[in-house]
Amino acid sequence: MRSIPVLCIGGFLIAVAGIIAQKKSVMNLGGLIFISGIAIWGLANGGELLRQMVQSIRQGSFKEIAARPLPFVFLTCLALFFLFLGGMFAWGILKNVLSPK
Repeated sequence: MRSIPVLCIGGFLIAVAGIIAQKKSVMNLGGLIFISGIAIWGLANGGELLRQMVQSIRQGSFKEIAARPLPFVFLTCLALFFLFLGGMFAWGILKNVLSPK
């Protein structure tokens, strides 16, 4: 979690330096580092929300969840959104890095 700001800010600064220096490879590297920070952020937040939900379900009873399903549904959707967002960014990074040019 501590690496996310470093990746995002560092990647942004490297991309800006690449734009100023007119170096496409440096700009692409900065963009890749920035997007990897967003991917890690999404996966970390989605995983943590999912972990907290599982712990909450284990501690509480099914009657409590059935009585108030809206927070459970909202947190589930939010966790899945973060996991989807992080997964799509990670998939995009891997697809572009590993594809033949």
